[in-house]
Amino acid sequence: MIKILAVLFLVGLFSLLPRQSGTTTYSGLEQRPVKSLSSQQLDGFLAGKGMGFAKAAELNHFPGPKHVLELADELKLSQEQTAQTSTIFREMQQDARRLGRRYVALEAALDNEFRLDRIDEASLESLVTELAGLRGKIRLCHLAAHLKTRRVLTGKQIALYDELRGYVQDAAHEMNHSN
Repeated sequence: MIKILAVLFLVGLFSLLPRQSGTTTYSGLEQRPVKSLSSQQLDGFLAGKGMGFAKAAELNHFPGPKHVLELADELKLSQEQTAQTSTIFREMQQDARRLGRRYVALEAALDNEFRLDRIDEASLESLVTELAGLRGKIRLCHLAAHLKTRRVLTGKQIALYDELRGYVQDAAHEMNHSN
């Protein structure tokens, strides 16, 4: 009953908020350098950041190299593990930055084609198809780094990583990977 009253209160409160006529959820976004990318996305692509591309790995016991390096002391990484993980991270970041720069450039090109009213079906299909392919390659780059990183760690380190990152560890996984 309390939950229902709280929801009704919030709905009523929301309805009292002033509404500006003529504005949309896109209002203000026309000032962006690349209209389809937020400043965080722009920065993320250019810096080679993960941006959630590897959640399928991260949340299924495939640690990411960046976070493994951040937790090196707690995980008691050997010098060899640290060196291997550093190489994986460096290579991933180089590839992700290279692909990210190309992705941002293509988003800017798409934006520009619309701005200049030069877009047609063929160029639209070409740009969007290339953008989709690049996005997939960026995701692959991040996921592959998780796959490689997992091979560097022991089962106990992976379980500890999951614990340190706040993920729920299931007993079956621990039993299968407790070397």
